[in-house]
Amino acid sequence: MRRVALLIIVLTFAALLGCNNSGIGILYSISEEKALVDNDTLPNELSVTGMVVLSDVYYLSAGSLFQRGATEAATADWSIVDPPDATNVFCVQLTSFGGALYGIFASMDGSTSTLFTMTPGGGTWSAVSAFTGKLVDGIVATASTVIVTERDGTDYITYSSSDGATYNSISLSGQYVPVADVAEYGGFTWLASGKHLFNNQTGSYEAYTSGPTTTAGFGGVHASATLNVLFVTSREGNVYAYDGSAWSETAVADDDGDGIPLHDLAEITILGEPVILVGSDVGYYEIFFVEGYTSTFAAVGPGDDSYSSSDENYQKVPLRSGVVRFFIWDNDSDRQTIFACTSGEGLWINPIDDSDSNSVIRKWDRQ
Repeated sequence: MRRVALLIIVLTFAALLGCNNSGIGILYSISEEKALVDNDTLPNELSVTGMVVLSDVYYLSAGSLFQRGATEAATADWSIVDPPDATNVFCVQLTSFGGALYGIFASMDGSTSTLFTMTPGGGTWSAVSAFTGKLVDGIVATASTVIVTERDGTDYITYSSSDGATYNSISLSGQYVPVADVAEYGGFTWLASGKHLFNNQTGSYEAYTSGPTTTAGFGGVHASATLNVLFVTSREGNVYAYDGSAWSETAVADDDGDGIPLHDLAEITILGEPVILVGSDVGYYEIFFVEGYTSTFAAVGPGDDSYSSSDENYQKVPLRSGVVRFFIWDNDSDRQTIFACTSGEGLWINPIDDSDSNSVIRKWDRQ
């Protein structure tokens, strides 16, 4: 079956690029009495590097580029999207901007990588001319801005575009890794790159020094329109929140008191209330705001509250101990589905029936 071939491709890609394999899964049984089910529509060892919901299609980058109709059953097989050409064969990162897919595709030996775009619905891949012949290392986007990082030897150069066609170089003093995440908050663009949090409050991008600091690196940034708060995570296990005037924070640690590295954040709505999901090196955490945002908040494990994204099912699945890098929320009114994207543990899916506390489905399954 082609699934075996896909696994070989993905493992080969991980070896070439020194990637830490990870996996996520999809759709576990709804009733507690039933055994947990692995639908096995994707290799369980996948390390997901990007996921996009666009034009009722799910796109997933994990070495190969996979796709599945968003309206299909969760048990439906994923298919492979052909790479742009014979040279750029591995999809190493994926996002969307302006209704188009943006993918970074790398060569077999990882020595070159190129940025391509494609409009869903029968379109073909086109190389972004601004980055022809360059080594593209990262791409992130908001609704209004796409940020691309290229590598030139040991140096990193970052570009910003508001239309996906014209790219302007932005100077990020002290940058030594690609921009990992971006968010729009307070009328400004915030970038997380390694140990630096940048924004353009002064008209040009500068390191932000009036808030959180990190020695291990920032994990992600998220701007909540509902709460009017900017959230930032760190590899030391901190979650910071900024309401436009002051910062507050909470932290998570292991049994030895060491901070648990945190990754990207996402915001979902359960029973009409916002829940912030925080990926980590050991599963994920949640922040609840039932009464609205306050300066006092805490990151807690899933399954302990009626507003949780999961129930005790979470305690039984490999997702709990996996590296959760980021989340995707398909907020279509007919689907209401959360995806957890991991390193080495595959893709996980969790459907949310947003009606009442007795019928909310909060079971994680591996795809």
